[in-house]
Amino acid sequence: MNITHTHRIELPRAVEEYIRSIACQLDCLPNVLQQMEDRIMSKISEFDERQQARNAAIAAAVDGIAADLKALDDKITEFQNSEGTLSAEDQARLDALETASGALVDRLAAVDATH
Repeated sequence: MNITHTHRIELPRAVEEYIRSIACQLDCLPNVLQQMEDRIMSKISEFDERQQARNAAIAAAVDGIAADLKALDDKITEFQNSEGTLSAEDQARLDALETASGALVDRLAAVDATH
């Protein structure tokens, strides 16, 4: 014979309120998790935008350095193709090349130091 007993246990009021509070918090949990996910995704999107801007700035800087190196190479080629002895004009051009080369080295060192 199967006998089922149903007993209702009387819980103190504070315990019942605590259980209701936990149940309410559990009901709210999906919304809280969704809000957290939205904030995280928003932060990722913001970071992506900032990083894209940084990447564009770095690409522009690299392009500038490449153009500077090309111009420097062109001047060196021009200087090497000049005939005769070293004139005052040639010395000035040589000095300008040396200055430009030093400036490029300094710029590259600065990029390396900051990245």
